Amino acid sequence: MSPSRILLLISSALLLSACSALGQQKMGVALTAINYTEDDYDAVGIAMPDDIKTFEAMDRVSAYGGSGTMCCVALPEKWQPGMKLVVLTQAGTKAKTYKEWAYEKIPVIPHQVDVPRYTTPARVWIQIMSPDKVLVTVSNYSPENPNWPGEIKGGPKPSLEYRRKKWQRDFEILQGILTKLEKAVKNNPTEAKKYQATIDGVKAEISSMEAKKP
Repeated sequence: MSPSRILLLISSALLLSACSALGQQKMGVALTAINYTEDDYDAVGIAMPDDIKTFEAMDRVSAYGGSGTMCCVALPEKWQPGMKLVVLTQAGTKAKTYKEWAYEKIPVIPHQVDVPRYTTPARVWIQIMSPDKVLVTVSNYSPENPNWPGEIKGGPKPSLEYRRKKWQRDFEILQGILTKLEKAVKNNPTEAKKYQATIDGVKAEISSMEAKKP
């Protein structure tokens, strides 16, 4: 058995052990967050039952992306009318330096969300539709699955505006790298051979991006 397979089995065992330790009245289940917006979130998760300002489970979620598997959320073994979970979100940082980040105070926003009926505890899915709209679904199926019971079906689909913005950002980064490499060669012609393979690689990436411009 490969080391990676052994690590996966150990991780799974620890996850199940941690979740099952939550007690008999409630069952510990995994949590996944999906972001349907063009904004990054530094933290998305569920609040502690006795402290809605503290995360019980959390992860970072990028624009139009998903989190990893988080552990754990405690759900009653039987769904109860009026059930709610408090989802906490913290918007992504806009800081470009550590100093800016140190002074940036991004609030953690609580969202009290209804929990739709479920027959048995299963994975909790958080769907971020906008800064003000957050949905929760309890299901062993993902949003892409035909059996998904949630209101919003399917995964995030980046808007054309977002894809163009991201393309432009990545394209400018590559152009900046190419400019620096060519400047290095110009300032030190004897090193041209050393840089040529890298320059050719960057130019190939730029050409590939130009062909796939949204």
